[in-house]
Amino acid sequence: MLDFKRVSIVAFLKAATALSSFFFAYIVANQYPIKEAGFFLQSYSVFIFCVLALQFGSDTFILRACGAQGIQKSTFEDSLKLALMTLTVNLSLLIIYLVICNYFISTEMKQQDKFKILFWFLLSWPLASSSVFISMIFQGLKRNFFSSVYYSLGYTTLFILSLITIQSTNFIKNEIATLSVVFFICVLIFFIFSVYHYLKIFKNHISINFINNKINYTSLLNLWAVSLGQMFITWGSIIISGFYLNDTSLALLNTAQRVGWVMSLTLLVINMVYAPVFSKYWFQKDMRKIESLARVSFYLLALIGFPMFIVAQTYSEEIMKLFGEEYADAATLLRIISFGQFINILTGSVAVILNMTGNERALKNIALFCSILVILTSVLLIPAYGVSGAAWSITIGLAAYNIGALLMVRKKLGFWIFR
Repeated sequence: MLDFKRVSIVAFLKAATALSSFFFAYIVANQYPIKEAGFFLQSYSVFIFCVLALQFGSDTFILRACGAQGIQKSTFEDSLKLALMTLTVNLSLLIIYLVICNYFISTEMKQQDKFKILFWFLLSWPLASSSVFISMIFQGLKRNFFSSVYYSLGYTTLFILSLITIQSTNFIKNEIATLSVVFFICVLIFFIFSVYHYLKIFKNHISINFINNKINYTSLLNLWAVSLGQMFITWGSIIISGFYLNDTSLALLNTAQRVGWVMSLTLLVINMVYAPVFSKYWFQKDMRKIESLARVSFYLLALIGFPMFIVAQTYSEEIMKLFGEEYADAATLLRIISFGQFINILTGSVAVILNMTGNERALKNIALFCSILVILTSVLLIPAYGVSGAAWSITIGLAAYNIGALLMVRKKLGFWIFR
């Protein structure tokens, strides 16, 4: 049943993660002109999309394996093979990007701040991707502190502290392009920590036979399609907005999206605690416990989520003004995005339940449909309604995805989470 001690610990960690994301945007938005802040935050969105979408399903696969089986030789071999495979592909894509830049981008363009910012964010991507993969191993093992730190809490917190130090001491140039270099260093530090810790916990199970270890690549590809779809539903409209909107509008959209994300904090807590538990119960074929956990989590989410939705709808302008008076125009965007997040909360952990119970293929179809929906709504609504169209695209995609997953839980597992 509901483990309130673990939930409280994870809630604290997720609150810290949410606050670090909030202050990340807050400091950048307040200390730099809105156009510069807009491109920096947009580049960060591209970075997050690459890190999470290009896991190729390995993160969810290893979370499910570690949640069901714990620390074993087989989980080490699976994790090492998947980690090396994912890192190799990500590095290959990065090298292709760097080669293209070297031969097709002019020297003058390379000297521009925008190119420098994007360059350092993309250089950080394979490192952060590996840290996220390792964080999923720790989540499966129910070591939630290290899972949160290696996922993003570590490098975002260190980055914020570095920003404060730079602004108070001026020991390096306080320029927007310099921040991306500092960000890369922060990501690199926690990449090293995460790899060291990963090898340490598996020190008694280290094996070089991982090459011959068989992995269910069909399941892996289905999980990747789900992950890719989820990322596109969350970030797709923002990425597409980069082709239509100016830097000022991008700053408003990115900031509102991050504030709206705070609403889903409770859902993230529940998912982090119970993803490995759902996997364990499925491994034990105990449907009664899966259904019971799903319903307890739904009522808890509804109890906490509704007041947060009311606050976001009622005080949206006051919230956005915390980032500066020029961000007051993002109040409407926050109200739109918070509606989608409210549906996300009300439908509970349905996507996680499907993933952890071997129904990733069904969830994949929902994710792909909703990704296409996000593309269509983005290209139709953004040119017509500008930044508000992008916010509506985010909300429509998020609502469709969660309602679809809710119906699929009923179809595949035979129960409603709210009854």
